[in-house]
Amino acid sequence: MPAKYANNARSNLFSAINAGALNFSLISGGGASFPAAGGSDYFYATLIDAENIPEIIKVTSRTDDQFVVLRGQDGTVARAFAANAVVLLGITRASLEELALKDGSNATGTWSINTSGNAAMARAANSGVTSGTPTAYTLTPTAAIAAYTANLSFWVTFHSASGANPTLQISGLATPPALVRYNSAGALVGIAAGELPANFSTRVTLLNAAQALVEEMPPAVLSGPSDTALDKRPNFPNASTQIAQRAAFTTNLSTARQIGQCDNIFMWVSAGAVSAGSLTQITSAISGTSGFAARAAGVTLTGSAVLSQSIRMESRDAAKYKNRMASFQV
Repeated sequence: MPAKYANNARSNLFSAINAGALNFSLISGGGASFPAAGGSDYFYATLIDAENIPEIIKVTSRTDDQFVVLRGQDGTVARAFAANAVVLLGITRASLEELALKDGSNATGTWSINTSGNAAMARAANSGVTSGTPTAYTLTPTAAIAAYTANLSFWVTFHSASGANPTLQISGLATPPALVRYNSAGALVGIAAGELPANFSTRVTLLNAAQALVEEMPPAVLSGPSDTALDKRPNFPNASTQIAQRAAFTTNLSTARQIGQCDNIFMWVSAGAVSAGSLTQITSAISGTSGFAARAAGVTLTGSAVLSQSIRMESRDAAKYKNRMASFQV
């Protein structure tokens, strides 16, 4: 058994003692502040003289103000002390070392852990893999419980993905609690189908006999089309020529491709010559179903010149326009 302690235990010697004295008395009533000692109970005390030189003693018995002691403890030397020398109970190296944890060679006999009431349970004894169904899980921890008591915790691995509003029966007890979690508003809600994936491990703590809190949920998975199904390319840019960010292009057309007023619409001349022309956007009745069209205005061609138009296309709907007829009005 480790040494006993008491707060603020301090007194003085009733009379002087020599280095060999194994018992002494304190001044009247001085022993009351010290712990009881006798049998297996003991405590360490310190004698201090006028020069502040200490001696640590082990008090093996105390009867009121009478001490029976072992002298020169914890590396100190027994010496003589005058009457009224200080006797106090303080922290000593010996008392702290007696509190140190022992290794397995000292752990003999039968050891047990109390699991009644709100006592904490060792993780090895209260962990396990569930069985049962996705809506009615069962858990059989090594340390069985007698009731669904608040604050009991279990480290649980769910053997299958959850169904809607599952329960968790523990140690075969009837009326199992519902598994719940906190939502973003801080309210307790039931577990939805699939929210707990198979083989997911987390701590579950009983809030009361009716609810068991899943303390940590798996990271949220955003639903949506798969990468293979999702085409990340943009729509056909300016397919209906509605986007016109430039002024009308009045420089003469040439054999080089020129971009005009409408975005991504190019025109050029081949197999001949051109002396005039501008590329604009119009919104007149001839502009088709969209109400917009690209226009080559005032073009003067000579010889066998051919006016051509192209549309720059990098789009997920480009295939819709492949090998299709376009409207061209002169």
